[in-house]
Amino acid sequence: MNIDGALQLDQGVYGTGAVCRNDIGDCVGVLAVPGVGYVSPQTCEFLALVNGLHFCIQAGFSLVEIEGDAQNVFLALDSTQEDLSMDGALVDEAKVLFKSISVC
Repeated sequence: MNIDGALQLDQGVYGTGAVCRNDIGDCVGVLAVPGVGYVSPQTCEFLALVNGLHFCIQAGFSLVEIEGDAQNVFLALDSTQEDLSMDGALVDEAKVLFKSISVC
């Protein structure tokens, strides 16, 4: 699953998306979620991940490889320390969702 988030701070809008492909590269699902409000770029990326994970679970995908361009998101997920930042709840939600699927 490829995830990404984009935002226009001056307009107060953002969007998150995910593209899921099977093991031979065929597209098996896409997700686009618009949002209104002022969020940070990192929050937008976390929302893309969480929305994508919910999508994979609902679609019944059991083995998921996740790719994205926000290294700080993946570093936060690998951390064993509690995340006390504004994105901590999204980090926690993603970690809980990971338990529902196999992530490679």
